[in-house]
Amino acid sequence: SAVIGRHLAEFLTPGSRLYWQTMLLPRLHVGGEVREVALEIAGPGSNPLPVFLTARSAQASPSTGMSLVLIDASERRRYERDLLDATRRLHHSLDQRQRLLGVVAHDLRSPLADMMGLLELLSWNALDADAQENIQMARQTGERMLRLIGDLLDATAAESGTLRMVKTPGDLVAALGQAVLETTPLAKAKGTTLDWNPPAAPLPCTHDAQRLTQVVANLLSNAVKFSPPSSVVSLRAWTDGTSIRLEVADRGPGIPEGEVERLFQPFARGTAQPTAGESSTGLGLAIVREVVVAHD
Repeated sequence: SAVIGRHLAEFLTPGSRLYWQTMLLPRLHVGGEVREVALEIAGPGSNPLPVFLTARSAQASPSTGMSLVLIDASERRRYERDLLDATRRLHHSLDQRQRLLGVVAHDLRSPLADMMGLLELLSWNALDADAQENIQMARQTGERMLRLIGDLLDATAAESGTLRMVKTPGDLVAALGQAVLETTPLAKAKGTTLDWNPPAAPLPCTHDAQRLTQVVANLLSNAVKFSPPSSVVSLRAWTDGTSIRLEVADRGPGIPEGEVERLFQPFARGTAQPTAGESSTGLGLAIVREVVVAHD
C-alpha cells in the first residue's frame, strides 16, 4: 500500500533507479514489456527489499501509462544463497574425495609393485610345482589389484580433467593388436576365441597408443566377461577415408537401451552379470569415454 499512487523511481534504491531509467525504460519503449527483472526497493530502515519487476506498456508509449507487478524476492534470494552454499560444499566434498582416492591409490601402487617384483624373483628359483602354482595365483591377484589401482587413478584424473594424453601420429593397428594380446590370457581361461583380422592397409591417425590400447582392451575384456564360455568375441577396424571405426561384438546378452548412458558413468553397473563370476569395478567404461572424447 505504501507504493500505490507513487512513481516507481521514487521508491527504488539509487542503483536500481539508475538501472530502471537507463536500461529498462528504453527496453520498455522498444519492446513494450520487461519480465522478472531483479531490482531493489527501499525497505524499512536501511535494508533494501529485493523484488522482481514485470512491466508492460498500457498504450503505445510507456510515458502515458504502464502496468507494473512487483514480487517479493526475499525467499527466492535466500533459496539461491542456500543452493549456492550447498553447491560449494558439494564441490569441496568431491575435491576431497578425488584427492583421497589419488593418495590412497598412489600409496598402494608402490608397495604392490614391490611385492610383484619379489614374486617374480621367487618364480625364478627351483621350486616345486605347487609353489610355482601358488606364486602364479599371487601374481595374478597382484596384477588385478594393479589394474584396479590404475583405474582408480585414471577415473580420478578424468573427473578432475587432468587425464594425461600423449598423442603422436602412427598406425592404430599396432595399438589394436596390443589390446588383443593383453586380453588373450583372460579369453583363454574362459575358452573364448578372439577373432581379430587386422586390416590390410594401415589406419594412420594421431593418437595416444597406450590409452587407445587401454580402451580396446577394456571393451574386449568386457565382451569376454559377459559372453558365454567358449564363445567368440570379434574386433573389427576400418576407415571410410575421413574417420576410423572400431567395433567389438560378442555373443552375450547385450545392454538394455535404458542402461547405455548410465554405464559410462563412474562406478555404474548394468543388470547383466559376468557369466563366470568375474569382478567389475564399474570404472572401465567411464575411462573409455574420457579417452575417446579426448581423441575427438
